[in-house]
Amino acid sequence: MVIRPAVRRIPRVLVMLAGLLLPLLPSLASPSLAVAAPSASDRAAAEVLFDEAIKLLETGDAATACPKLEESQRLDPGVGTLLYLADCYRAQGRTASAWATFREASYAAEAAGQADRMAIANTEADKLKPSLSTVTLVIADREATSLDVQRDGEAVNRALWGSPIPVDPGEHQFAASAPGKATWSKTVVVPKGPASVTIDIPALEAAPTQAAPAAGAAAHPPTQETAPAPTAGSGSSQTTWGWVAIGVGGAGIVVGSVFGVLASQDNQAADDECRPDDATRCNQQGVDLAESAASKATLSTVAFGVGLAAATTGVVLLLTAPSNDTASGKKLWLNASANAERASLDLTGVW
Repeated sequence: MVIRPAVRRIPRVLVMLAGLLLPLLPSLASPSLAVAAPSASDRAAAEVLFDEAIKLLETGDAATACPKLEESQRLDPGVGTLLYLADCYRAQGRTASAWATFREASYAAEAAGQADRMAIANTEADKLKPSLSTVTLVIADREATSLDVQRDGEAVNRALWGSPIPVDPGEHQFAASAPGKATWSKTVVVPKGPASVTIDIPALEAAPTQAAPAAGAAAHPPTQETAPAPTAGSGSSQTTWGWVAIGVGGAGIVVGSVFGVLASQDNQAADDECRPDDATRCNQQGVDLAESAASKATLSTVAFGVGLAAATTGVVLLLTAPSNDTASGKKLWLNASANAERASLDLTGVW
């Protein structure tokens, strides 16, 4: 037996609201919250992509084969696919990517208990290591906490500053930026390895400020114009946004209620897998159901809160929208009530 994690109970009002709204939204009745194992269709697609890639590699078309292997690995991860992908990168001349992928395959093989494949991955990685090209970033202002350094659009971790970073041969874009500073950038062509390239990133200069007005401009201050009075349709935009907010809020409340019902169902199902005298001691299925209920309860709380806030904002926008026809008796009332069994938010009006 294992200890069952504590599960937050769902307010009864959410469960009641979901019971009223679920028939209107059948597509929300069974959302998937957990990361599942590859489906049969994903496995089949991965197998087809893998076979196609192997045939392309045999003909020397690594440029087309590598993306297929990448997608196959994404759909159905496997040590064998990683080994072929690393070899494909090597055929393209992407030595750093090949070396890193062989290392990844080694770790995956070790975790899977595949000693033979781990040995192959380590051997191939060791062969590639002497031929790697590296880039060392020398940062002049490395103490600046707000400095952001990027390579090909991705941030370079501070721990790597000053260390040789393996990169694929070819063209790479480096940039550095910080708030209030002018951005520095440089394109570098990294040669085929073994090679070592050092890139000096200087201290950033202050960003240029806006030019000051001409000397005579102060003698002619801009003319102050009075804003035009609101027209008959000035409140139409606010009214439109008010109804939009109410619609978004309603959707959030519905989604939150749906997850509330699903969490309650999982929690009840978990009770059946636990000891009658101690609901915290359950078998593995009971623990899994309890964890699923906790996740759904969190989503329910967030969605319901956001939905209620959006709906309230929409009502306020409607109530405060300017209008020129107040003399006609146009009025709106907001009435909210809640107790342990139910909650309601009513908007009524007279035109």
